[in-house]
Amino acid sequence: MNNNLTESLQKSFDYWSWVDEDSRIECLPIWKKFLSTNSEIIRNHTIIIDGIKQDTEKYVHQFLESWSKAIEEPDFDSAKRSM
Repeated sequence: MNNNLTESLQKSFDYWSWVDEDSRIECLPIWKKFLSTNSEIIRNHTIIIDGIKQDTEKYVHQFLESWSKAIEEPDFDSAKRSM
């Protein structure tokens, strides 16, 4: 995993772990709301995996959904493995 991505995920995990349990569960709707109101953020970027251009919006939503479940793990290493 890229060091910058790992560092960002660690910060995200630390933040959502610090917030109470109910708030951690609500992070996915918060992220989806942000992305839907700021959709140009993901429309203006291209994701290429194995030389194939991906649907950026779909890819970001899938990632955030996976991460929302992963941050419920008891520690960061478990969260990374669950991704």
